[in-house]
Amino acid sequence: MTVPYMMLSPLIALAVAAVLLLTLSALAPRQRVVATALTVVGLLAACGLILWGWRETRATFGGTVTVDPLAVAFGLLGMATVIVTVLLSLPYGTSERWESGDYEALLLFAAGGMLVLTVASDLLVLLIGIELLALPLYLLAGFPRGRETALRYFLLGVVALAMQAYGTALVYGAVGSTAFSAVAAVAAQKGGGTLPLLLVGLALVMTGLGFKLALVPFHQWAPDAYSGAPTPVLVILAVGTKVAVIAAFVRLLYGAAPGLQSYWGPMVTAVALVTVLVGSLGVLLQREMGRLIAYSGIAQIGLVVLALATGSGAGARAAFLGLVAYAAATGALVTVLGMVRHPGSDGRTLPALSGLMTRHRGVAFALIIALLSLGGIPPTAGFAGKLALLTAALNGVNVWVVFVAALASVATVAAYVRVFLATIRMQPDAPMATVQASPLLLVTLIAVTLVTIIAGVAPWVIGWSGKLLGGGGF
Repeated sequence: MTVPYMMLSPLIALAVAAVLLLTLSALAPRQRVVATALTVVGLLAACGLILWGWRETRATFGGTVTVDPLAVAFGLLGMATVIVTVLLSLPYGTSERWESGDYEALLLFAAGGMLVLTVASDLLVLLIGIELLALPLYLLAGFPRGRETALRYFLLGVVALAMQAYGTALVYGAVGSTAFSAVAAVAAQKGGGTLPLLLVGLALVMTGLGFKLALVPFHQWAPDAYSGAPTPVLVILAVGTKVAVIAAFVRLLYGAAPGLQSYWGPMVTAVALVTVLVGSLGVLLQREMGRLIAYSGIAQIGLVVLALATGSGAGARAAFLGLVAYAAATGALVTVLGMVRHPGSDGRTLPALSGLMTRHRGVAFALIIALLSLGGIPPTAGFAGKLALLTAALNGVNVWVVFVAALASVATVAAYVRVFLATIRMQPDAPMATVQASPLLLVTLIAVTLVTIIAGVAPWVIGWSGKLLGGGGF
């Protein structure tokens, strides 16, 4: 069999860059600028190779891997979240005196896991992608010396992996194969006498993916892990992971079990609705920004999964638009948190943002745009994304479910208003925080803010025209 090197080229680029970074870590552990530049070059090379090597829809490796417009769109979005993480990490790592190489290599290995998930068309490849993404994240969440929250994240992740692996075994027992196409063929015939075994297996596989997405009731790890993780890691932890796993979720539901939508549709709808409600309630109670981002992500992903519960192409396209909006707004929020320095804290509490408007109006304006987008206020990307998600959900989900989800989503605006008020008020007797707006952080902040505005005013620019990135498929 001829090895499809062009299909593998993005992963090869990431692997080569990661090996070079590990070598740099051993030879010159203090060269953070060189490590950052090498990481960004590796990620940009991967993006270019995705556009070049994945431009034609095709399956290979016995149908276990598929490249198509969905893989291109979600792959590029995932790489963008890692690039933002890298750019935020340079000033943060310098101030924290991190050694170079190891951290950046972990980011590249996680990026490789994202790409595997976007192209996985087999349950075993899905398992490989999940672990290739998760193992570096366990280390990044506790970087550089490890934290108790990262250990809990790891232990719960192992349980989720065991459930997904067991579900894969059950599906194989019911179908005789782990390929999505084989599962779809059996599912189209309602599985015969193996239907119960197939349904249980798919439910366990979705449980493993639900853990990575922090869907209720598998969300308990997220607030603690986010609050303990370094600030730059929040971007890949809160956004990058979700982008890759949602791509895998779409392939699993739409590619492996479209004939069973009447079974998994109600279950996914119920989980999505509860996730939106729990996330919306949780975000209202938070004052630490890491935990606020965690619950905000839970609510946002709940809406995405609610749209996917319809099993329609419109749901998949809406999911992509919603993820772009969420990624841009969260990236801007985390960038601002990386700029703020407060005596006695790391700038991730509401008091740390006190009076930001008077200290740096440009940064405060970008933060307000991000908060408006997270709250779904027009004309930001968040409004376009939530409107698309709720509209897609109306075409296959009970109207009252969509109505309740919409109300819960609107309620989260109160939490973002509280953050906004903190930026314009000065806390009495509070130490004055400083804003370290380096040129690199400012460029990053401007870029993600522009995406938030452009995707809100002209959402078709990023694929909201019926076809992802102008391609076919979904």
